[in-house]
Amino acid sequence: MLVAKVVGHSMEPRIRDGAFCLFQAPAAGSRQGKLVLVELRDAVDAETGQRYTVKRYESEKPGEAGGGWRHVSVSLSPLNREY
Repeated sequence: MLVAKVVGHSMEPRIRDGAFCLFQAPAAGSRQGKLVLVELRDAVDAETGQRYTVKRYESEKPGEAGGGWRHVSVSLSPLNREY
């Protein structure tokens, strides 16, 4: 388990600026539609300038081929419509 203090307004109203959130690692099963804590390796969060961000996870996958799968696209989205 990991506790993170969330800074910023991009996840409001569900997660308020300064809220403490509890995350379970590693994430088991599908992350589709879940709120996730993500480490940004090659960038920083535009709102906070930090290397970690909390966003809603969405991915698109084609039909299974050969018993496996791959992502066509992955997006991380804020809940606040102003972002």
